[in-house]
Amino acid sequence: MSGARNASFIRGNSEMSGRVRDFDWDATPFGALADWPPPLRAALSLCLGAHAPAAIWWGDDARVLYNDAYIPFLGAGKHPGVLGLPGAAGWPDAWPQLGARIEGVMHSGNTALSEDEQVFFARHLAQEEVYASCAYEPLYADDGSVAGVFCLCSETTPRMQGERRLKTLRGLSTCATDEGAVAAACECAADVLAANGYDVPFSAIYAAPTGRTELELVASSRLGAPLVARLHTLADAQAQAWPLREVLAQGESREFMLTSLDWSGDAQGGWPEAPLSALAIPLRRAGVQDICGIAVLGVSPRCVLDESYRAFFDLVAASVEAVVASALGREALQAANRQKTEFLAMLAHELRNPLAPIRHVADRLGSEGLTGPQAARCIEILRRQAAVLSRLVDDLLDMSRITLGRVQLNKRGVLLQEIIAQSLESVDALIRERQHRLTVTSEGAARVDGDPQRLVQCLVNVLTNAAKYTGKGGELRIESFEREGFGVLRVRDTGQGIAPELVEHIFDLFVQSERTLDRAQGGLGLGLSLVKKVIEMHGGHAYATSDGVGRGTTVTLEVPLADCDATTLEAEADAPLEQSGPLRVLVVDDNADAADSLVMLLEAEGHAATAVYDSDAVLASARQFAPDAIVLDIGLPKVDGYHMAQRLRATPDLAHVVLIAVTGYGQPEDRARAFEAGFDDHLVKPATLDALRRALAKAGR
Repeated sequence: MSGARNASFIRGNSEMSGRVRDFDWDATPFGALADWPPPLRAALSLCLGAHAPAAIWWGDDARVLYNDAYIPFLGAGKHPGVLGLPGAAGWPDAWPQLGARIEGVMHSGNTALSEDEQVFFARHLAQEEVYASCAYEPLYADDGSVAGVFCLCSETTPRMQGERRLKTLRGLSTCATDEGAVAAACECAADVLAANGYDVPFSAIYAAPTGRTELELVASSRLGAPLVARLHTLADAQAQAWPLREVLAQGESREFMLTSLDWSGDAQGGWPEAPLSALAIPLRRAGVQDICGIAVLGVSPRCVLDESYRAFFDLVAASVEAVVASALGREALQAANRQKTEFLAMLAHELRNPLAPIRHVADRLGSEGLTGPQAARCIEILRRQAAVLSRLVDDLLDMSRITLGRVQLNKRGVLLQEIIAQSLESVDALIRERQHRLTVTSEGAARVDGDPQRLVQCLVNVLTNAAKYTGKGGELRIESFEREGFGVLRVRDTGQGIAPELVEHIFDLFVQSERTLDRAQGGLGLGLSLVKKVIEMHGGHAYATSDGVGRGTTVTLEVPLADCDATTLEAEADAPLEQSGPLRVLVVDDNADAADSLVMLLEAEGHAATAVYDSDAVLASARQFAPDAIVLDIGLPKVDGYHMAQRLRATPDLAHVVLIAVTGYGQPEDRARAFEAGFDDHLVKPATLDALRRALAKAGR
């Protein structure tokens, strides 16, 4: 090429310097390099030596020359093919806009500026969105006419798109603070995304609406109603070739091609072309691996899915995660508040139930003319209702201890048949009262590694529930067998069953089936929650199934099998009850009713008893009364029972007295603290008569 031999004015070793030198300019209106006019040579030297993106548009048809820094602006779609081409040929789509700029400078001879101008041309995509700020300077020929335009430009695409995307992210942040359930919160997010159809041509947010467990389409933007209807469930989406099940299973984002979007275009806030692909991104709550939703976000047909664009989609997904998590948190808090309110109401109801007959009996006992059988009937009612109150309190304390991790299991190898036999002793009266038909079947002698007392408690709770919610004459079936390393206890009933939406929640705290005035079955809704927690403490599982309301319920308890059937630790037999002779007993309790009633009980047992209500009077009363035993309440005002015990032990003439602690706190650490303080025994309120007799027996030895 003759022009290359006369290109000494082109200096440097840059890519474009080489291309200009080697280009066959003779075949273009530029002609040989040696014949180029001095203004063009000077402009080209300045252009090639510039560090900023620069281009020259020369001649009537605005043929283009450019430097290395301009190459990224062109992209692989135009570089190096547009070198030397007329502007209209190199930029057919953008030329009406770009050509007008250049033509205006050439005709007027005035400098023109454009700031953040949006143009579209084939770069990496067929119609890529590009922003640039440019300065257009006229280039003069030797005769003083304008022969071309020198253009310095700076691409601002990242900044302009970033500002637009930041606005979207800010909008999403407000959705996380809005009130509303999951679906409403997701609709808020979809509305924000709809306002930015340039970066998110469409969105489809899958989550589990309130009261549901399966993911479904709860909100979308810029999708037609017919298509939304066809994408409702994950199975529906799979039928449209959306790989949402794979995203749910693998927990990873996935880009997929869109084959049938039925896109009609959108002139408001979006591009007319249909997006060709979309990203499906799993949504998780903070610190939780389980997926709580999936966001499907359309990819713009005019934006390259580069690192920056992907980062924007990740931030959108994180924002939607926050929206869903916030809504779930609000729902959980509202549910907890509802449960708390319902529980307090239920607790008040259940406490009033036994208190009513207790009050009635107390009034009757206070009247005259009460005969022996009538008195015995009153006493039986008092005992039964006191047992109800005790059971309610025990359930509350058990749940508290288990929740706080303060329960230790006393495990041994125990046969499931033993658990069943002991449990039936506790519920036999209820089953007979309701005339249930009971069947017990056992396959083999399954021996599990468990705490017998706790396992009996669990099965009694399950059987009690089954009996309560099965009408008279119904059937109960208890099964035991081994399965895959577990001993299995299964209780089936033909009772009222469980609604599908409640099945997975019946082990939740304070949950009961629907209660009505005529079918309230009593209890605090703690039983099954206790069951689940105790069974899980054993390393097992507890779950329920039901075919629906009126079709019965099956509850299954699985406990790990014992390591060896041959070695079994037998339960300790209860020590024989020792009878003590008449004793002198001092009762110390600031609750006068509690102290006086205990004094009456002790006197009925043949002991001499007296009460002290004030801790200040304990030492003087003890010296005067000279007791064999002191029953001492721990929760005394002024001086608590622990310090009072230490004072008694430090008093020489009282050091031998048997000290019996009575308290509402029954944890192992409470017992240990009592013994450290000098107590001989530790009873938990309300103490039974047998427990009191055992403790007093130590004073009679």
